[in-house]
Amino acid sequence: LADGTLAGSVLTMDRAFANFAALGLDQVEGVRRTSSIAADYLGLDDRGRLVPGRRADLVLIDARGAVTGVIREGRPIGA
Repeated sequence: LADGTLAGSVLTMDRAFANFAALGLDQVEGVRRTSSIAADYLGLDDRGRLVPGRRADLVLIDARGAVTGVIREGRPIGA
């Protein structure tokens, strides 16, 4: 959709990452598929990669797959 959302989707990125891990993808590929590839697909040119000039949005996930923190535009906002 124009606002960057997926119509009808209830899948969160942490759950998508866990699904990729369950399919046997390594963590690097899981990160790519839930960040740069997703952003490119949605046409979000300002995010998806940690490089100068782009938003610094991060979701911190522990070894169990639980979200432990969120950083939005370079600022911590909680979990």
